Amino acid sequence: MTQIKAPDAGVPRMAGGISKETAAMTTAMTLASNDTEFHGLSADTAARSSDIRPISLQPPAHVSHTMTGHHGVQSDLCAQLEELADSLPDHVDTQMCVYISRRLCKIIRQSHEFEESVLFPLLESHSRGNGKLEATLERLRFEHWEDEAFAHEVADGLNGFVTQPESANVESLAYMLRGFFEGLRRHIAFEREHILPMLLRLDGVR
Repeated sequence: MTQIKAPDAGVPRMAGGISKETAAMTTAMTLASNDTEFHGLSADTAARSSDIRPISLQPPAHVSHTMTGHHGVQSDLCAQLEELADSLPDHVDTQMCVYISRRLCKIIRQSHEFEESVLFPLLESHSRGNGKLEATLERLRFEHWEDEAFAHEVADGLNGFVTQPESANVESLAYMLRGFFEGLRRHIAFEREHILPMLLRLDGVR
């Protein structure tokens, strides 16, 4: 069994072993079956988000590609939230507020389900007894819980602003949006710098 070290800083690169066409096809089928819309996100970014499969069906190269796709979707979401925060209170696209409030929690949850049901078990299967990795993954699981709870607060805040703008605390909402997308960006950056290189090392010794 291949042992991996964790986490080592490094610059992630795309792993080989899976074509962009295959990943895009998988994504299209998944989004269609889940009735998931990616309104406002680039087609290329949406095509990088994939489904959740058993570990045995996903080699490290596939897992890293899927993870990169989820990062792309979440990064686009952060950009939209930042745009909303900058446009408060007088130039807000209320339709975008409604769209994001409806999809925010689902996007975050799908990413976390993939990581916790596919990515983390894959890493753990190659690093039995690695206390440092176990602590890192436990930390990421806790951040997932925090992000999902925060996502619900953000969605409620956006809904409140659209339905009752006269009573909304715009300053508080803008602060909330920035707190959420800045935290999510830090989470993504950590995974890109530390988790993706682990997958690349696994793929390199298969």
